[in-house]
Amino acid sequence: MAPLTCKLVVMPGLDGTGLLLDAFANEMSRYCAVDVLRYPSDMVSYDDLVPWVAERLPEAPFMLLAESFSGPLAIKVASAAPHGLRGVIFITSFARAPMGVPAVLAEGLRGVPVTSPLALKIIAPFCVGLEPQPEIMELFAKALEQVPVDTLADRLREILDTDETEALAALPVPHGVIAGAHDRLVPPRRAEELKRGAAFFKTIDGPHFMMQRHPRAAAKAVKEAMICLGATDV
Repeated sequence: MAPLTCKLVVMPGLDGTGLLLDAFANEMSRYCAVDVLRYPSDMVSYDDLVPWVAERLPEAPFMLLAESFSGPLAIKVASAAPHGLRGVIFITSFARAPMGVPAVLAEGLRGVPVTSPLALKIIAPFCVGLEPQPEIMELFAKALEQVPVDTLADRLREILDTDETEALAALPVPHGVIAGAHDRLVPPRRAEELKRGAAFFKTIDGPHFMMQRHPRAAAKAVKEAMICLGATDV
């Protein structure tokens, strides 16, 4: 099998710190060069993040891997057809709001102690599944501690107010989709929307935190997607 000749630029989830992606990046580095973006903790909107991301894209051929929150952002970045971009891969992500609730509900997150033991216990099943994953949740808490609650609330508001389905259909590069069979945050219908026109689609037996729970399986699936999208010289 021909080696991958594209770099992979990984766009993180809601926290934006990239701390939760180290295990995945280590696995993925067996196949290609990997860059994990780390968003500024005070940067909120997709429109503000687009130029920030664009300035950090490599010169060499690359593909974008968008986790969760970063799906709409990757669509916006790719729509500008940056030089060297060969494809976009979405993992446990979406093109429009995964939940049909008013964006104003994100305001309820302000002032909530999101890193408290009780809060983490409540959200754990939605992130890592029903089996306890204390190491992952501890790392998640560390990531959340680096991001102001107002930033998290505003990013959640962005998610609930986004719809990039038309831009997805007009992407100038091919795209692939990797979904979690037990994703309790992104419903199957959103994965189906991403699947339309996709060159690659795969479901992995895992939760929303796919790259954290199953980094090796996720890396293998991303490698397969990259090959399908043309990340080799043959």
